[in-house]
Amino acid sequence: MNICILGGGRVGGTLAKRWASNGHAVSLVVRDKKNAKSLELVNTTTAILFDNSELAKAFGEAEVIVNALPWSEVEKMLKPFAESLAGKIILDATNPIKLGADEVKDGLLIGHTTSAGEQVKEFAPQAIVIKGLNTVGWEIMENPEIIPHQPVAFICGDDAGKTVVSNLISELGLKPCDVGSIKEARLTEPVGFFWIHLCFARQWGPEFVINPIIANPSGPISELAGI
Repeated sequence: MNICILGGGRVGGTLAKRWASNGHAVSLVVRDKKNAKSLELVNTTTAILFDNSELAKAFGEAEVIVNALPWSEVEKMLKPFAESLAGKIILDATNPIKLGADEVKDGLLIGHTTSAGEQVKEFAPQAIVIKGLNTVGWEIMENPEIIPHQPVAFICGDDAGKTVVSNLISELGLKPCDVGSIKEARLTEPVGFFWIHLCFARQWGPEFVINPIIANPSGPISELAGI
């Protein structure tokens, strides 16, 4: 599968490495194709690099686009290319927060009446948008085996893309859990921020997950949740 990842940071870079190792054709959109970090990703993933001026080409070649950008960058990277994104699956892994140790304390920048996932759908209204991977740290995406129970990744969004996204999440060793439509991103994004709060403000560190544990693994709740 052709996967285009927006952002070569810790989340984007980790996903590129994991999916490339599974045989997917991965491309990365980065600010600078020549910096050392970008070149290191090419060496470890065989990814094709695009910079911000090549978005239309990157989107055109992709089947799935993963949004791993800081929230402040998302609108300008997606909205002008709404036509190119029509029919594409967008996996939105962002949480709408400011970056920085002090800035993140401001909390979620949007919520209650909308969400980052819903905003992405507005930026690219003809795309198939799935919210996911925003409640799990990149360290767990890289090495899920450190968690005794299989880590759960909540997803929500357009039904047409859920099977593809669920399969990609399963390849990471995570368990996808469908919680509804894109509107439910109003619920999962606070879960993502709660994880961030525990990790940094409470100094738990990143090696934990927020997992639903079902009392009866063979009961109806487990079947409904898919976990």
